[in-house]
Amino acid sequence: MKYTLLSGASSDIGQAIAHKLAAQHALILSAKDSQKLQALKEELPQNFAHKTLLCDLNDIVNIPSAIYSILKAPEQTRSDKVRGGGAEDKKGEDKKGDVVDSQDSQEHSNITIENFIHCAGEAAFGAIKHFDYMRALESFNVNYFSCCAIIAALLKKPNHNALKNIILISSISAIKGYKGTSIYAGAKAGLDSLARSLCAELADNININSLQLGPIPTRANAYLDTSRLCNNTYAQLTPSDVASWVAYLLACPHGLNGQNITLDGGMSIKGA
Repeated sequence: MKYTLLSGASSDIGQAIAHKLAAQHALILSAKDSQKLQALKEELPQNFAHKTLLCDLNDIVNIPSAIYSILKAPEQTRSDKVRGGGAEDKKGEDKKGDVVDSQDSQEHSNITIENFIHCAGEAAFGAIKHFDYMRALESFNVNYFSCCAIIAALLKKPNHNALKNIILISSISAIKGYKGTSIYAGAKAGLDSLARSLCAELADNININSLQLGPIPTRANAYLDTSRLCNNTYAQLTPSDVASWVAYLLACPHGLNGQNITLDGGMSIKGA
């Protein structure tokens, strides 16, 4: 069965995308909180056997094992087995890389991932004078390196001929300077470059595009309302707006490929 993998599914934007797609796409909802994933899955229409996948995107070396756990790859490399990944963890524990839906374990043999939506993000802002390497590394891991690791895994057996669409959730901070966003903007700019580079590198039947989002009010960034970093002079979009664009990109003709599409209510053009 063909599935759509959605990282960052427990975020406000991720949930909106899940609700938008659930009636027409079988979803693999991925995040690092099993309770939030299960709650989201139960809210969705049951047109398909949606699944959940625990995966900590800051743990780069274990991402391939997490992907293989849902695909049930016939054999993992020795390095993957040494690094671990949930397949050998004790039953009943919520380990990263585990397929939470144990009742679905017998249905994995024919799973392929046709679409990948990278909605996960680490939006930690701060002045560059307060640069912290470990915090910056986590931002790049979650926003960028994890995306590379997931795509690499999906291009290999047993999924190597299945992938057709990749959608990367980026930010206009990648193309326009804003206070306190230097690390986050660098990571998101990496996603935009990845879309352009992989358009040239991957097979012609794989579409990859990024969506450069303007500031969208969510629970994760609510603190910015009282911050000096906040700018409220723009036309705000909603998570549902993003979800509609994701649905469009999954359904649109093959010609739209390698693009960085700006969704910011005109903010970047008006100079806000």
